[in-house]
Amino acid sequence: MVNIAIIPCKTGSKRLDNKNFLELGGKPMYAHTVDFAVSLGIYDIIILSTDDKERFPSIPSNVKIHLRSDKNLMKCHAFGVVKDVLSSILWDSNEECTTSLLLPTAPFRQKQSFMKAHSMLCKGAQCVVGVKRANTLSASYRYLEEDSNILRPIRINEVHNINPQSTDIEEYLVTGSLFIGNTTYILQHDSFHCPDTQGIVLEELESVDINTELDYEFARFLIQAV
Repeated sequence: MVNIAIIPCKTGSKRLDNKNFLELGGKPMYAHTVDFAVSLGIYDIIILSTDDKERFPSIPSNVKIHLRSDKNLMKCHAFGVVKDVLSSILWDSNEECTTSLLLPTAPFRQKQSFMKAHSMLCKGAQCVVGVKRANTLSASYRYLEEDSNILRPIRINEVHNINPQSTDIEEYLVTGSLFIGNTTYILQHDSFHCPDTQGIVLEELESVDINTELDYEFARFLIQAV
């Protein structure tokens, strides 16, 4: 099995300018994700995809920098970057292969969660994403199917009919911390959000995703606390 990690790291950002390069705990935010990918020891290929190679003066030797083929990819969803990177890699589609998407804005990942997700793939899961318990009920949230842990959408009519105080259903929100799937499968579905995607429940800390100034200040506080 070939295991690939892709770290999308563009310059700029709409809500938090250059968020991937902001200092956090003594190093740029993206460096936390790079170091995490290397420390796991399960990846055969680690690729940092960017629109500006000059922003990375020092990265581990086993991490390759990929310059995006189209500047419009800076504006697209992260899966567009995944496809762009995979199209540049020579890998045998007949060989079993996994792809992980590691967003730089989630610097508090935990090794045990990724190892569990990888184990789930080895046991037959096609795709696994990280989720966290939701505090409110919304049509954008998901629930975990009993026994299979497959993520199912909560229909809009179900949202109107469910008592938010009821314990009959637990709602989960997909986080930006963990995306891993069978490479052929996710390419076929053009997403990590596939019909048979399974969810793995993450702790609150590892679910932190930094997209706003408030998120960043919260992360700065957390990194000092932990």
